[in-house]
Amino acid sequence: MSLRERTRAFVRALILLSLLLAPGLARADEPTITITAGDNKRSFTRGELLARADATTIEVARDITYRLAMSYRAVRVAALLAGMTLPPDSVIEAVGIPATFELCEEIVAPGGTIANIGVHGTKVALHLECLWDRNITITTRLVDTVSTPTLLKAVTSKKVDAGSLITHRFKLDRILDAYDTFGRAAETQALKVIISP
Repeated sequence: MSLRERTRAFVRALILLSLLLAPGLARADEPTITITAGDNKRSFTRGELLARADATTIEVARDITYRLAMSYRAVRVAALLAGMTLPPDSVIEAVGIPATFELCEEIVAPGGTIANIGVHGTKVALHLECLWDRNITITTRLVDTVSTPTLLKAVTSKKVDAGSLITHRFKLDRILDAYDTFGRAAETQALKVIISP
């Protein structure tokens, strides 16, 4: 398990633990949990969480803290996040122009990765003043076949709509026009060029 996966598992466990609600511990000022993701913010009181139809009971034969059998009520974190727009863990810059790289810098999640595979023909700003505390990774790579199996799975599973990336189509007898169009991507707005027989 990678460090990122262990970190995610740990964070999920902490969130789940914060949602584990021991019955009968209600106080006058009811505890509240607040979830913030991007511009979205949701707050839930203990009573609201206990009243949810999707709350479930977890029986622990011997709780590690109390050293006796315990019963907890919990709600899956995914259910609390439903409908929220979460920042992507990883983003792919495949165009090679400053605007798309800067967009990747804006939307990548803390701890995420910017996979830079675009062919850049001009200088691009790295906004460390915005990224310094987000622990991101930036990877670069020339086009090769290392990532082809992963990309094919993403396309065939419909996680990536490859059709939306195609901006120009050419027949094989116009291959020089295709290369010219792609070579002037900033001017022609070319993302991906398809050449067919």
